[in-house]
Amino acid sequence: MKLFYFEGKEFNLKIKGYVLGKNDIEALKNIDDNIEIENFKYVKKLDLKS
Repeated sequence: MKLFYFEGKEFNLKIKGYVLGKNDIEALKNIDDNIEIENFKYVKKLDLKS
């Protein structure tokens, strides 16, 4: 599984999140169809510094 980052819009609400999928097509299917995607990219590494 690969991890992807997305930003999208649903009505006036801005949505950001992470989604898993074997590839980009499968990952996009796991995001709600009603969300308008603005940014979508494969995450090569996570920066977990706080």
